Amino acid sequence: GDAFRQAGRWFASYIASASRGFLGNAFRLFYQLIVIAVASFFMLRDGHKILGYVREILPLSSDERDEIFGKAKQMLQSVVYGITFTAGIQAFLGGLGWWWVGLPSPALFAGAMFLLAMIPFVGTPMVLLPGAAYLFTIGKTGPAIFLALWALLVVSTIDNFIRPLFISEGSKVHILIVFTGVVGGLAAWGFIGLFTGPLILSMFFFFLDSYRRIWQRMRGDDQDSERR
Repeated sequence: GDAFRQAGRWFASYIASASRGFLGNAFRLFYQLIVIAVASFFMLRDGHKILGYVREILPLSSDERDEIFGKAKQMLQSVVYGITFTAGIQAFLGGLGWWWVGLPSPALFAGAMFLLAMIPFVGTPMVLLPGAAYLFTIGKTGPAIFLALWALLVVSTIDNFIRPLFISEGSKVHILIVFTGVVGGLAAWGFIGLFTGPLILSMFFFFLDSYRRIWQRMRGDDQDSERR
């Protein structure tokens, strides 16, 4: 009895703290979505001009320019697919936990979790933790603690592993590069970093490889000149 009451008090204080954190993240996310919306407007309107200018100033051959733009497109598509597939898995796991503790309409709330799981720093806890709080208020302390732990230790953390895996498979970029890009991008730039992090890292390694190939060609030319 005492252990359950202490766990319940800890859980209630954690819910209050987490709610304040989610509110702060919501404001930051709203600001970032405004930035994305403005950037998307100008990209749709002037994107062809911007891409044309970038192609002109890149000190690469025509084939290498095509390759880098192809890799960037492939990476961005893989990020979108990775976000979608990961959200689906998180929604399934969240709905499973919701059903297991006996809460109503698990399919409906799993759909809400699918949408929220696409939003970094918000995600499925916005549904699961209020559900756990409801269970706690009606006296079901055990199921409440289980659902909270399920939300925080399983559903909320699994995206850090499976999202980079999906992106890596789709983009054909090593998973360590993608994982570093996703985690570092989210830490540095929030939601926008989910796209820019792996993209910047993959482009960096592409340019590194291009430099290696150019250097090898130059070295080969020098050796040919010396033989003559």
